Amino acid sequence: MEAEPKKPSEVARKPALFVAWISVTTLVAALLAGGSVVGTWVRPAFFGALMVFFLSLGARSPDLRSPAWRLIEIGFLLLTLGSASAILLRAIDVDLLSPAFRESLAFGLDRGVGFLLGMACVGYGIVLWVPEIVESRQHARLRLEKANSVLERQDALVNIGELAAGVAHELRNPLAIVKSALQRVRSDKLDEEETLRCLDVMERAVQKADARIAGLLDLGRMTDFEPELHQARRFLEDVAGLVRPQARAAGVTIRVDADDALTFWGDREQLFQVMLNLLRNALQATPHRGPIHLRAETREHGGTRMIVEDQGCGIAEAAKARLFEPFFTTKRDGNGLGLSICARLVERHSGRLQLVSGDTGGCRAILELPQGAPRHAKV
Repeated sequence: MEAEPKKPSEVARKPALFVAWISVTTLVAALLAGGSVVGTWVRPAFFGALMVFFLSLGARSPDLRSPAWRLIEIGFLLLTLGSASAILLRAIDVDLLSPAFRESLAFGLDRGVGFLLGMACVGYGIVLWVPEIVESRQHARLRLEKANSVLERQDALVNIGELAAGVAHELRNPLAIVKSALQRVRSDKLDEEETLRCLDVMERAVQKADARIAGLLDLGRMTDFEPELHQARRFLEDVAGLVRPQARAAGVTIRVDADDALTFWGDREQLFQVMLNLLRNALQATPHRGPIHLRAETREHGGTRMIVEDQGCGIAEAAKARLFEPFFTTKRDGNGLGLSICARLVERHSGRLQLVSGDTGGCRAILELPQGAPRHAKV
């Protein structure tokens, strides 16, 4: 099992800390360099502070300690020792060395060969280290993408397993009914009326299984995505018009509320299917307890929000987390695919569908669509 990849933000903090530390140290060194006594020790103190910084950062983060990093540490070590040695040579009177030779040696350590050698190590180390950091971050990003890909495949396999289990469960019941009815027919002990009743039971079971299969096909079907600009009130009135006869028979009224100037972008056929399903659900949950409110409004940050609000029994707390799962239903004759299909169609519009409890009971289905025309469907 691969180790968990390091987050890019953790790797990015170290170069930022590096730049901040050098900037602060350089500023302090520049401010202190004016004094004669203090200024003498500014160079070795400056190089020494940078050397300590690199050594401590490398000790805390072993992954940074590449050959290039060690070359930078050696460079600052040479610069620190060279500057400090030059100060000592100028400060100590040694009889074995003439003043001119001591000054020449001190200059060579502080600003000559010693300085150039140290700066060469630092510069060459940084040139080698920066590509290493870039490559390391790219590897970390690739490992993170690979880990995410593995997780997505695992989630897909889990979803397939759940879907297969749901299909088996939904088809087993109708098949069991058909099997039982066939066994009764084969017994040769049934009169014509009972035989017809068994055949009717088998027909209903087959129709139920066919409805489950049709729902699965709708769930997986990739239809064309043709977004157009629609007038919200007219759209909602068309949806309500299909359900009003059934609602009138149940004694429930449907009220549509939307500004005539409000428009939205979307695939009419797909969004019509979503709103029709939500409205029928609301009607089934609102027997003789209307009205059902169907309205559209502008979202706070742009886009359109369409709401279906009923006065029914509301959403059970235990069901809230599973509302959009395939085959989950609280209806006696439901197939549990309606909301799953609706959620998938809304996702293709880069929108959001949610069901919440109403302010005064019942359920509120909220469909939110983004502003502007989508260029393509979100798969």
